[in-house]
This record gives sequence, structure tokens and C-alpha cells, in this order.
Amino acid sequence: MQELTPQFLEYLRQVAQRPQPTPLTITAEPISRPPGPGRKRTNPPIELRIGTEAIKLTASNQIPVEVANWLLRPGRALPIIPNILHETKLGFPLASQPKPLNNGWFIEVGDSQEVLIKRARRLLNECEFRDVPLQVVLKDGTIKTV
Repeated sequence: MQELTPQFLEYLRQVAQRPQPTPLTITAEPISRPPGPGRKRTNPPIELRIGTEAIKLTASNQIPVEVANWLLRPGRALPIIPNILHETKLGFPLASQPKPLNNGWFIEVGDSQEVLIKRARRLLNECEFRDVPLQVVLKDGTIKTV
């Protein structure tokens, strides 16, 4: 521990403060902040159900990717959907977060869980699968059906 200078000791005496010893070890506790005003913690998905098939998930941004890849399995062609689904990364705004699909195309995944679920439903509808049920099972057991 460092010695206090005479000038600083005089200052402390004048303002009626007493110097407190500095602890030798400082324990840093992790800073835990509540989510900001515009963001809330999401309940992550654990499973995606398309019709009778179940696909394991770990993140919300996998929802539209898995739906698109499910549509591609039987060799189906996907439609171009502006700002959502394109053959290259060039069809997206600069701030987008496109993820690659199994056929080399890209799909935008940089949105909220709700938007991503609606996007997956839209993709099924655009490919003539309006009657196929789409469900997302969340970690807390909630099932979102669209």
C-alpha cells in the first residue's frame, strides 16, 4: 500500500475526512444488467415441427434456415423473396445477416424470434405448403403455432 503525501493528508484533515485503507485484493463481480429497454430476453427454441417432422434447434435464427432446407430436400426450387431469400448475398441490405442454405442461396435471419417464425410460415406459404402445420417449441415448453 502506498504512503499518502503530506499535502494530501493535510487536504483530508481540512475537509474532515479520514483516509480508508485500500484493500490488497479487489474482487471483481460480474456486471449483470437487465436487458435494455428495446430488447427483452427471448425464450430460445429447442424444436421446430414442420408437419410430422421434428428438427432440433438451439437458436431462433435457425428457424427460417431449417424451414428453407426442409423445402429443398425433395429437390424443390425456392422463390426469390426480396430482402428475405436470394441466390446471392447481393440481394440483401448492408445491415442484414444472411445465412447460407443447403443449395447455396441465402436467407435473412437478423430479426426477432417472432419475425423469424412469421418468415418461416411465409416461406411455407409461398411454396404452396399452406396446410402444413408449423410449430416452434420453446425452452419453457411453450409451443408457438403459426
